[in-house]
Formats: sequence, C-alpha cells, structure tokens
Amino acid sequence: HRGSSLIRRAAASFSTAASHGSRPRRPFASAAFARTMSSSMGYDEFASEVARATAGDATRDDQAHWSDLLAKVETRCDEWRHPMAPISFWLLKHKDAPRDVAYDPSSDALADDPNGPNKDVIAMLIQMADALYGLRGCTRGVAPRHAIPLIKAAAKKHNSSKYITEPRAGALVALPGLCEWVRAGERWDDPSVDCDDVAREAAKAVALGVPRPGHSVLGHGTFGAAEPCWVQLAAKYEEGNGDVQAEKAAYERALARSGGGGGEGGKKAKWTWRVKHMADGDADYVAEAGGAMLIFNGDEE
Repeated sequence: HRGSSLIRRAAASFSTAASHGSRPRRPFASAAFARTMSSSMGYDEFASEVARATAGDATRDDQAHWSDLLAKVETRCDEWRHPMAPISFWLLKHKDAPRDVAYDPSSDALADDPNGPNKDVIAMLIQMADALYGLRGCTRGVAPRHAIPLIKAAAKKHNSSKYITEPRAGALVALPGLCEWVRAGERWDDPSVDCDDVAREAAKAVALGVPRPGHSVLGHGTFGAAEPCWVQLAAKYEEGNGDVQAEKAAYERALARSGGGGGEGGKKAKWTWRVKHMADGDADYVAEAGGAMLIFNGDEE
C-alpha cells in the first residue's frame, strides 16, 4: 500500500495503545462530509455488498462498480486518535456502522477482510501534526477521489487555514515502485536529466541498492550525491504514474480548491507539488523509492 512505511511506524505502539481501551473521537456528521441520498442503502445491506465486491475478481478493483455502490450510501468520517502518539487516523465508514470501535493500524486489511478488526473502514487517511498522508482505500476499486471527505474533515479539524498559508503543512504522497522503474530503464543515464556523472553514479547505486564503486556501504554520502539526479527521476516517474496522479488530484480538489485561494488577511496561496529527497528514511521505503516523496502545500504570495 502507498505510504505503508509511514503507516507501519504510526502503528508501532498499537499493542500498548490497545490495552488502554482507545476509542474513536466523535465523527463528523455534517452534510459537508457525508453523502446524502433520498433513499440510502442500510448498513447491513451495504456490508454484504462490500463483502461480495471485495471477494469477486470482476468487481474488486472495478472503480465504476464502487462508485455506484458508494453513491447509494451516506458515509461518515471518524477520527481515531492513537492514544500513545500524536497521530489521528481518519476513517470513512457507512453512517450507521458501529461506533466506539477501536481502529487497528497494525492491520493492513480494511473492509476487504470481513472478519478483520477494520471491516467497516472503506478508506483511511493519517494526520500527524500539519501533515496528511497514507491515503488509501480498502481496494483499488475505491479511488482516492472517494476519500476526499476524509481530507476535508482532517483539514477542517486541524485548522484548514494552515493548509493554505503554512509552508510546512500539506500532503505527502509516496512513490512506490520508483527504484524498480529507474532500474528497469537504467534511467540514471537519461540524457534529459541535468546532472553530473557523480550524481548519476550515486543514483544508480540508490536504485540498485548497492554501494558505489570504491565504497563499502550505501550511506548518507551516496544519497546526498544522488539528490540532483534522483529528484528529477522522481518527478518523471510521478508524471507517468496513474495512481500517484489520482492521489494528487484528490488532495488538490480537497485542499486547494476548497481553500478559496485566500489565507489570513486576504493573502493568496500558491499551491505547488515538489519532490522531497529522503522524506522518509524507513529502510523498506528507501529500497522502494529511495526515500523520495511528493509534498503538496501552499506558500503565501
């Protein structure tokens, strides 16, 4: 799953947290964050439909099927706060799903496992300090756009103006598969990438996960030397990755467009995406993407 290393770290102390009887915060039930239908599908029927959809090869990743299904229900956004860390998990559920159910961040499965602890979670989002990340649905059929209510709810609860005016606040999007993509095309030699041979050699080492010639370890020096090349390669990769583009579009729609383009004192924000080198130093994620992530935020103009 995208952002899995960040989620894993957020879940590191879950066993201890569970023993403290953690409970979800009061859900957002306003019309702004819930789908309202004149004749909505009940919880039991919806749970059965979800179970059938996730079990069937023809429907599991069918976005049109999930869009039709989600259009028939009212949903709510629950905030579950990790009791041992300053982290909130925002959970999209049917409006009548059981309440006071602790979320289990140590489990990768969401509603695709009818017997799992998170069986009612259609989509989830993590909020830590000023950052939003780890957006994912229970299947690939649940597209990032379906989780837009989560982004809006999280931004509103935190203080949406900070997502408009605070340069350090915003969204993080992971780039899984980046190293594999670079290896497959030996893209460290891409002539359109503007960098020197030292950076290319270092980028090759990062992609292959091996030390540079003459070095005994793949360390900070190599990652630092690779930055001019790796950042450009990451930008090329995300442009052609449909999953990343869909996730970016969800954040743009929920944050930039809802912000109205104005911050405090009538100032306008210029929203930008940029590649952050070594944004996540988790060993598994470094092997997957060289640590690079996309960051979306707005600076005052």
